[in-house]
Amino acid sequence: MMRLELAHLQFTRRHVTSRGSSISKCAPRRVSTPPRAKFPTTTRPDEIPPVAFPQLHSVNSDREEDIRGNMEITDGHISVRFKHGVHTIYLFVDTLEPIQNVGEELRSLLRERYPDGLTTSIEQAKTTPVPSEDEDFTMAYAVLAVPNDPTRGWKRLKFGDESTPAGKAGLKDNGIVAFTFLQSEDDEAVFEVEWPGEDEELYE
Repeated sequence: MMRLELAHLQFTRRHVTSRGSSISKCAPRRVSTPPRAKFPTTTRPDEIPPVAFPQLHSVNSDREEDIRGNMEITDGHISVRFKHGVHTIYLFVDTLEPIQNVGEELRSLLRERYPDGLTTSIEQAKTTPVPSEDEDFTMAYAVLAVPNDPTRGWKRLKFGDESTPAGKAGLKDNGIVAFTFLQSEDDEAVFEVEWPGEDEELYE
């Protein structure tokens, strides 16, 4: 009985259509199902451990970098693009943190990454050293005078003192902030930034 059933399942017959052409029609066959692959068990979504972000990651040729470290990102943090020369540094900033602390963190990262200084201009082969904390200097910041139009220049951010929270000092989420180093607060700040060429994207 079992042999007859197998023969029936594997039997193939031919039918002729009304136009005389023949087509094949096969009865269903029993196909053995391969064993399921065993995958390692995973934890529930609420048990997945937090992922540590890379401390420094270069994202394109004009030295744009994303700096997060192992910090915990909260709703109070904003993403700011700090620019000088050909460099763009993505930094997560706590809006309640004093602007002085933001500058110290930025300078520390720059000294570690660029011990020979920042490339202010490629054509003029100009390099700007990052001052040490022992030196007497002032850090100045600026935003675009007209948003999304770098041809209109920069507007320097002015705030009471360096204890001013970063949010009140003028730093905005996804904002572009140029920076430079001055020997004195009274010195005129010149913000030198080299933008991508016409064949490149202005923003990522």
